[in-house]
Amino acid sequence: MVTGPSSKTTMKAIRKYVYLTKCVAWVLNHSGQISNGYNPVLECHTAHIACEFSGIKEKVFRRSGKSTEDYRKSIKSDDDTIVFLVPPKPLW
Repeated sequence: MVTGPSSKTTMKAIRKYVYLTKCVAWVLNHSGQISNGYNPVLECHTAHIACEFSGIKEKVFRRSGKSTEDYRKSIKSDDDTIVFLVPPKPLW
């Protein structure tokens, strides 16, 4: 899976030490489905951090970036989506 900032990346404080990040996720090669609560380990520069999928906002078309489906329950291999990730602690 490859993640990156969406065009309008937002960082909002939800609780004292938890932040919600909106990003684009490309699922390249994954067996099965990914749904809310999935915890992938992401690499942020030299840090490895397990983030949780708190919500799948929309599926987007790869070439144009336009939304094709809103608020999906799960994603699978070869899907391009905008998801909300919550790290267990701040990244800075």
